[in-house]
Amino acid sequence: YVYQPFLVAQAGIFAKDISSVNAAKFVEAIPGKFRLVEIPLNTGNSVNNIERATTLRSNYVLPLHRNYEDIFNAYKSNTRRNLSKALQSGCTFSRMSDAGQLIALAAGQMQLQGMEISRNIARFRNLYDQLAKKRKRSALPFIRRKTICFPPAAFS
Repeated sequence: YVYQPFLVAQAGIFAKDISSVNAAKFVEAIPGKFRLVEIPLNTGNSVNNIERATTLRSNYVLPLHRNYEDIFNAYKSNTRRNLSKALQSGCTFSRMSDAGQLIALAAGQMQLQGMEISRNIARFRNLYDQLAKKRKRSALPFIRRKTICFPPAAFS
């Protein structure tokens, strides 16, 4: 069974020139001994020509190359109103550097859906502790050149 890693929103194939990457070759290279493969590919990966059964799902991509006002104005009026209400009620956007808070939030959401998460939480805590030992706790997602990134140096 091949599954999406815990707390990974989107995986798939990443490359500088994504058009040169053949997603079909990637998927077909997964050994046949795995009967079930649940890996959400990213929006840059084409599922055309993939012989295995695939399920297409909606994916909402936020174009970060635009400024905040343009992005905000593109939302439906109800969404803009809800965002304004959230800000007025004191909600803020901030970077989470404490893995415990992030894990507690994710675990709470998953438990509401009846998902087994204890082993995944243990793996994530282990990863976070390893990053702490290497003093790379700042290796959290960030935005660089309008792209959301997770520093690969964190795993070296």
